[in-house]
Amino acid sequence: MPFEQPSANEAGLTLPPEALHAAFENPLLYWQERSQWMWHKKWCLPRLSVTVALDEAAPLGNAPLVAMVMCGTLSAGGGAEQLENQGLTGQCTQRLLRRSRALLEASFSSLHLQHTSRTSGSPANTPQRSQ
Repeated sequence: MPFEQPSANEAGLTLPPEALHAAFENPLLYWQERSQWMWHKKWCLPRLSVTVALDEAAPLGNAPLVAMVMCGTLSAGGGAEQLENQGLTGQCTQRLLRRSRALLEASFSSLHLQHTSRTSGSPANTPQRSQ
């Protein structure tokens, strides 16, 4: 699942993209013929786990670290892809809990989309499936 690397958090910690991993417990519905994801706003998204693998020497500071999820569609704007927030309901921010010295984890459940795939962008704006 692609996502952009944040620049730095409040603790001054910069994470490389390979340090972040997000995975659904069950896959989302993908319509192969149209090359687009499908969803309905009444559907509860599968449980999402977010893990952050840190260098054991990384300074974390005292501030709690959190993971925040959002959902959107990609659209071309000014020659670059832009994420248009489609909205989620539920607890979209979770504190990252330490599972080991170098591994932090957050889990999200009971998240719902605010729109259906039919009303969220056109087929040309729908995110493409990662290969």
